[in-house]
Amino acid sequence: MNKESSADTGDIGLRTARNILQKWGVPAAMQSRILRVSRQSLAKADKGVRLDRDQSTRISLILNIHAALRQKFSNPDNTYGFMGMQNNNEFFNGRSPLEVIECGDIIALYETFKRIQAVSDEWMAPENHAAITKYNSRLEEQGVFSDGLRSF
Repeated sequence: MNKESSADTGDIGLRTARNILQKWGVPAAMQSRILRVSRQSLAKADKGVRLDRDQSTRISLILNIHAALRQKFSNPDNTYGFMGMQNNNEFFNGRSPLEVIECGDIIALYETFKRIQAVSDEWMAPENHAAITKYNSRLEEQGVFSDGLRSF
């Protein structure tokens, strides 16, 4: 990947993460700590900002937390409100996920992502896993309808 497209991807990621954090109700100072970017860089995200690996990882974690929440909840109020809600999961211990990540520690951000991803994955009951596995096995054995139509 060339430097220009890499920079564009970073800008898009930073803007997206900033927008998600804003929808979670996170003030600019806390966004800056969570993403480990200056408030000036957050403000200039539309004009291009150089990001290091740590910052890119933080952005990725925010995007993945958001994706897990969207998978779990269909209601936008829950998708965007969950991070500010008190959570009695052992890891959160009565704190909201935002309270855990507001310190800016990347380990806290990663652990929060892991817990939210695990909860998001739990929605699929074992019987759904069995049905999907059976369907995938059938596809492997029999193929799909269009397989016989292909000619190269």
